[in-house]
Amino acid sequence: EYGHTVSHAIEKAYGDGVVPHGIGVVYGMLSSALAAERLGFMSAADRYAHDHLCNLLLRRCPLPSPMPPLEVVYRLAMRDSKRGLCGESDDEV
Repeated sequence: EYGHTVSHAIEKAYGDGVVPHGIGVVYGMLSSALAAERLGFMSAADRYAHDHLCNLLLRRCPLPSPMPPLEVVYRLAMRDSKRGLCGESDDEV
């Protein structure tokens, strides 16, 4: 599910078929890494290495302009079917 919630939101915000699913997942991975660093689950150095690898691909596949408003992507992400359905136990993230 890593990266998929944000991917689905990006894909829906642009409209079906505009952003390939795999590219959307990479953008979602970047957002997950940012959250992980801010929550203390990932070091800044690890995030830098992670983001560098993601950006190698994304330089070849940028999101089309104009980009949808962040508020639209956020709203769609909060309604995504993958969000929070993993059934983690209390000691898991």
